[in-house]
Amino acid sequence: TASRLPFDTLPRPRVRPLLHAALVLALLTLLPALLPWAGARAAAQTAVKGLVSGSIQGAPEGVSVAGARVVLIQFKLDAKGVPKGNPIQSITADGAGKFRFSNVPVEPQTVYQVGATVGQQVMGSQPFTFPEGQREMNLTLHYPRLVSDGAAVRIQEGLIAMEPRRGAVLVTEVLHLVNPTDNIVEGVQHPMELDLPAGAQNLEVVRELQQHNGHEQLGHKLLIYGNIDPGNSTIAFRYHLPVWLGSVDLSKVYPHPVKTLSVLTPKGTMYLVGKRFEAKPTQTIDGTPFSAWSTTDIAAGQPVDVRMGGVPIRQEVYLIPTGGFVVVMAGVVLWFLRKRLRAGRGQ
Repeated sequence: TASRLPFDTLPRPRVRPLLHAALVLALLTLLPALLPWAGARAAAQTAVKGLVSGSIQGAPEGVSVAGARVVLIQFKLDAKGVPKGNPIQSITADGAGKFRFSNVPVEPQTVYQVGATVGQQVMGSQPFTFPEGQREMNLTLHYPRLVSDGAAVRIQEGLIAMEPRRGAVLVTEVLHLVNPTDNIVEGVQHPMELDLPAGAQNLEVVRELQQHNGHEQLGHKLLIYGNIDPGNSTIAFRYHLPVWLGSVDLSKVYPHPVKTLSVLTPKGTMYLVGKRFEAKPTQTIDGTPFSAWSTTDIAAGQPVDVRMGGVPIRQEVYLIPTGGFVVVMAGVVLWFLRKRLRAGRGQ
């Protein structure tokens, strides 16, 4: 029996380990470049205090930045190497949208981020560390504009996890989106369209862009409604795909460029067929080893074929040749009986 993915074994609404790992991936892509740099200065920065200041700019007419809540968040790696963030200071901006955090602990293996809420709009800075020999940081938080052009949006990493069933495959897809601009990409009137394979059943959207906007399935398309905010966001969904002859084919076309696309399946079950994907070291998720493959630099609209073999065959398939054999044998018996009857009448 194939090992079950964490999505199946943990009750809802608890965030499952595979999805939890997906949600922090975008931050993890930034931290490797920042944390070692901070760690190299560990001894020099112990018990040092710093200053973080800045202002909120670009708010539209009629939106006041006075009194906006501004939070300073500190990220540290836990024992498993996963970044954990906690707010360490909270203040309100003045009438001009300026803020100032003093006595900020400058600690090794630490990354910081500033976030603010103006009205109903949430915005944040990029994660940062204090540069070598510097104890002051000045930031500008830009109030995002709503734009209809999402050309700058990219998929930093796509994940397709496949778990074999008898005559079917449970497919979980996770997309990590990055909006590198200061603008909000409109996605309510113009939802994101994602391809679904023909025959997909029991579709479940695990994570949406914005929970109150929702999603819709139209034929072989999954429409995800919701604006794409600056920074990182995640979409996750899953479905069952019937399989008859031991293999499954997915043809994926993404609306945004994909930096890395990975395929996972429980080790020792299915295998990937094709030359585009490169085999990767075994990944362990919640104690279960997964075989992994990946490919990079997929252009928007470029088809990518994923073909997996080794799916357990439905029992009904075995009945097809058996049924044919029975029919043939019945015909032979009938022909033999008729021949014997004719021979008896001739006597």
